[in-house]
Amino acid sequence: MAAEAAHLVDRVFPSVPVRHWVLSLPFDLRYVLARQRGLLSSVLRIFIDEVFLRYGASFKGVAKVQGGAVASIHRGDSALRLSPHFHVLFLDGIYVLRDEAPLSFVASATPSDPELGRIAGRVARRVRRLFIRRGLLTDDGEPLEQPDEGLPEERAFFGWLTQDGEVILSEPSGAGVGASRGEVAGFSVFASEKVPAYDRERLEKLCRYAARPPLANERLREANDGRIAIALKKPRRGGETHAFLSPLQLIRRISSLIPPAGMNLIRYFGILAPAAKHRAKVVPVPKVELDLSPNSAPEPDVSRPSGGVDWASLLRRVYDLDALRCPCGGRIRILSVIEDPAVIRRILGHLKLSVEPAPRSRARAPPEDEALFESA
Repeated sequence: MAAEAAHLVDRVFPSVPVRHWVLSLPFDLRYVLARQRGLLSSVLRIFIDEVFLRYGASFKGVAKVQGGAVASIHRGDSALRLSPHFHVLFLDGIYVLRDEAPLSFVASATPSDPELGRIAGRVARRVRRLFIRRGLLTDDGEPLEQPDEGLPEERAFFGWLTQDGEVILSEPSGAGVGASRGEVAGFSVFASEKVPAYDRERLEKLCRYAARPPLANERLREANDGRIAIALKKPRRGGETHAFLSPLQLIRRISSLIPPAGMNLIRYFGILAPAAKHRAKVVPVPKVELDLSPNSAPEPDVSRPSGGVDWASLLRRVYDLDALRCPCGGRIRILSVIEDPAVIRRILGHLKLSVEPAPRSRARAPPEDEALFESA
């Protein structure tokens, strides 16, 4: 998450305004959408196209334009329910392409609520038609595939799972109540947050938010009866603040959110796409710091993959913690990587440290099965 955000800020997003758009779909379509990879890509493409049309509407028939976006696919919600939705960071404007002229960026105005409603309506109509063409909905719009009625805790995939146990009730405060800024037939479109062109730090935080996992460790705690309590991000309409799951139910839910092998959850569109013709003209060039002192030597970098960000830099960017700061006031740097066992033994022996590897402990069975294994 942090490495992806750093990559987007350093190497992808140009210095132009960026707006955060979100698309969520009605409950009756999410289960089918989560099971079919190609269908999910098609729905995302519909949403991207509609927003691009909105940005380029004022230039239609006048000049060639191209937008840019980076989409993050989320398979679950904050309660670990299988609920595919999309967080997309759009360049909040459009690049105008004119013959023999440099690219120029034209910023866009903030979308109004009626405008968001129109976009949601067009997305809803196109997605419903797509589902009908592929035989996933009847002509009346009813889903043909129903969730499997298995164990009680697996029912009602997208509703509040009352079979998971009691809920902690708080005083109903109305939190969570209210219509979406643009909502039509269960399709909700949000586009409220905008990051100015100059605020790269805020943009990186927004990228981390868009690429975040569905659940943070801080929201989990163990109840007295052994169940796991998940704190909801905000109370539900009935005032519920927590969901209770057994450990097995928790693992089952987390497993259902794992994407299929080979599925990319971060995708690039428009002028930011990898093969875009004008991409190199707009993406930032990463800064390269060169040490030109006479005694300088290239340092082997073993802490990061090719093109990635090393852990020390990530810690500094995310937590403002400099892991390479030496107590003497200088900087810690890698001198060499030693792999020869003979040299390692000599160094450890000189430091009066053990040269023998620590003994491996035998794998143990769970406590309730130890007696069974010992008797066998």
